[in-house]
Amino acid sequence: MQSGHGPAWPTPPPPSAPWPRMPWLVLALCVVAVVVGAGAIVVVRDGLGSGTDEYAAAQLRGTFPSEPARAWTLWAGDLEPGVTFGGVGMTGPDARDLGGILLVTLQDYEYRSRALVAIDAATGAVRWRVNDVSFLVHECATTSIDGLVPCVAPARAPGEGPDVSEVRFYRLSDGQVVRTQPVPDARNVDVYDGDVYIAGSTTETMWIAKGAVADVTEDWRQEFRMGKCRPGGGSGFSVAGGIAWYWGGHHGVSVEVENGEPLSVEPLDDPYLYPHQGIVGTECHWDQGIFDPRMHIVAAAGGDTSIVFGPGLRPASVLAPDPADVGPLVLGHDAYEFATGELLWSVDGSVTLHTIVGDVVLASPDPVGIADHMLGYSLHTGELLWRTGVSRMFVPAATDGQRVIGYEPTSASTGIYSAYNLRTGAQEWQTRSVEGWAVLKPAGTGFVVVTERELAFYPRTGGPASAPRNAVTAPDYGSGSQPDQLVVTQCDQAPEMTPLDFRTNGNELIVTMRIVSACGGGDIVSTDALRVSVFDEGAAVAAGVFDFSSVPMYLPPTNGSSSTAGTASDAAIVREFAFPIRSFWRLPIMVGDSTGVDSSRATYRQSVECLDEGTSHGPASGEVTVEPSSDALKIAAARAAEPPGIDSEQTAIDALRAIANADRPYILESLEGKWVPQVSSKRYELDATDIDGTMVHWSAQEILRQHLELRIRYPEVRLLYTDEWPVFDLKGWWVTVAGLTFDDSGPAIGWCHERGVETEHCYAKLISAHRGSAGTTRYR
Repeated sequence: MQSGHGPAWPTPPPPSAPWPRMPWLVLALCVVAVVVGAGAIVVVRDGLGSGTDEYAAAQLRGTFPSEPARAWTLWAGDLEPGVTFGGVGMTGPDARDLGGILLVTLQDYEYRSRALVAIDAATGAVRWRVNDVSFLVHECATTSIDGLVPCVAPARAPGEGPDVSEVRFYRLSDGQVVRTQPVPDARNVDVYDGDVYIAGSTTETMWIAKGAVADVTEDWRQEFRMGKCRPGGGSGFSVAGGIAWYWGGHHGVSVEVENGEPLSVEPLDDPYLYPHQGIVGTECHWDQGIFDPRMHIVAAAGGDTSIVFGPGLRPASVLAPDPADVGPLVLGHDAYEFATGELLWSVDGSVTLHTIVGDVVLASPDPVGIADHMLGYSLHTGELLWRTGVSRMFVPAATDGQRVIGYEPTSASTGIYSAYNLRTGAQEWQTRSVEGWAVLKPAGTGFVVVTERELAFYPRTGGPASAPRNAVTAPDYGSGSQPDQLVVTQCDQAPEMTPLDFRTNGNELIVTMRIVSACGGGDIVSTDALRVSVFDEGAAVAAGVFDFSSVPMYLPPTNGSSSTAGTASDAAIVREFAFPIRSFWRLPIMVGDSTGVDSSRATYRQSVECLDEGTSHGPASGEVTVEPSSDALKIAAARAAEPPGIDSEQTAIDALRAIANADRPYILESLEGKWVPQVSSKRYELDATDIDGTMVHWSAQEILRQHLELRIRYPEVRLLYTDEWPVFDLKGWWVTVAGLTFDDSGPAIGWCHERGVETEHCYAKLISAHRGSAGTTRYR
């Protein structure tokens, strides 16, 4: 720690209770992920399992209009040397988001299972770990039930007797197994709409069963005789859109979840699920020892509709169903009415339609998708919407309703994740290169990318997401054919704003605001200096000056007046206000109800004060078009500001004090007696370099600014004030530590080295509230 003496900081109040956290809404897993390794590209199809039909399995809950930055990264080697992340129901690395807890497995280099681990999706911290797992879990559900996650696994370790499967219910809070039930030949499990579904097989039969936690097979069980489909490896199980679908090898069976009625009496070869509609597969037919594929449709309603198509065609995968649930069957380069087989539209025979994303069908000019461009067609009309270039192949993985995010290989062993606009086809962003087997999965309001070595979380960069509805068609404005045209006039009072949510994005705090005019006739906000200050129970959260002179903000009337087009349905608009570093003093987890590592939902405690300090440049009156928008427009602050009547230095001191108070309970519970990487130590009026080498005269504002930057950059960063911790000799210092814990100093120092942090800024520190400073610091 650098020496020096600071001011007499305010006496700290008693530590506050931890901020409440609201569990994230459950998201199921991606339909398609990409595997890169050993010189080959392999498409892996995961289940469309989902606990609700509100979102598709690959549907993100936050939007990504710009490239996301990593919020935290967890390395497999930090959990145990020599292990990698394994699967949880699929080959290779995987992660499953279960209400804010990411479930992962660890395996050694011989692919033997080592542990089942639960990760806090908001922070990247390990919640619990089941060690010495002597078996490889076959499958865990994609969502939880009553705070439990069911998994299917062998009841005996290898070599201890005949294989006997059982369903284990792990308690999400601590990993304890609270119930087991032997289920012979079980292979897969999922939770859907408050019920438990199990699937399994023998050499002669395949079966699906429905039940509850008390008995996983109590409702019904449907068995199928094994058909004459092609042999093969692998299996999968999905419950979505009222259909349970199970396949093993090339055999696939399906039932309606309500009553267990089969959609097809015989197994189908290579089945595809169309949620809410049915299953599409190939009849298991052989002719003189040669497999003769013929496409076969099974409608969810009726259960016996069979339509045969030509051989050699594969239906398009459903990444995200059309919200109307009435989309056609897309097969090869044609689209058919699902129930009748009537041809609806066709595209050029050289084009292969391969993925449905809402009402857009993605296509490639090559049958296996390897091409330098991708095409987008309307699902309902077949109209070519756009054509865009790709690196070599684009494998869709998820959607935020406005864009599709997928993997593009750049070599045999590396690739990038890219986002393409569903309306225009334009590439909007791409990530840095990822190596090896990289799988993207929705998690919370963002997504995680997991490889064998690392698990990284990327938070949303836009507002809340919606299903990909009307991605290419004009919005429906009800009875009228045009959106409302509202006459508005300038108001002499600043608008009224209410915060809706908070999130961080790189070095910004973004506050989503609901804005209404202070005047009944609406407003045209065109001032070049609108000071916007956000408070949390009187404490300053952020303050900035915003310039609307170039792009005025139109606010609808609040008194019901409008033009001939009718009255607006809502007098409010929604905008995102971005406050840069040095203009905010609180993070999302410190205000509102936390919804993730970088986001929170506003409560009644937050308020906004607006003050017009500039000159208006816009017209005195005009018309504003009010139409729905799923992505709020983002407005960046022109400069930082101080909240009215508040000194920014004192605000920074108060913020540091609040952060340390909020972090103390976690430090006492999780860091006590452990070694951690210490990434910064600063005191008032110190002259020392920043992490980028810049010389800084450290004020309270600069100390807060650096801590916030580190907190965004590294997982589980925490703040300590040295006066409160006996392991520090010097008083008056603010110390930032990365909350990953180690049993000795070596791995903590290694953490600094792996991330390229300079020696003078990062070393190992043992944290304790009960021992002295001797032997608690290790340098590189």
